[in-house]
Amino acid sequence: IGLPGINGYEATHSIKSINPNLKVIAQTAYVSEQDRKKAFKAGCDDFLSKPLSKKSLLAVVSKHLNGHNV
Repeated sequence: IGLPGINGYEATHSIKSINPNLKVIAQTAYVSEQDRKKAFKAGCDDFLSKPLSKKSLLAVVSKHLNGHNV
């Protein structure tokens, strides 16, 4: 979510305006429910908080690859 020059919410909005079908997964150290809602409102398709585990990352990626195993 925290990016130099632009925040992830703005970046997601821009990406989705160009390609609304592209999956965007927010990955951030911000973990409040308000942060999750803000990410989804910006167009993110899912949300992961730091620290990431390999298991949670693979589960979310797999979910968005229409159930294909990763």
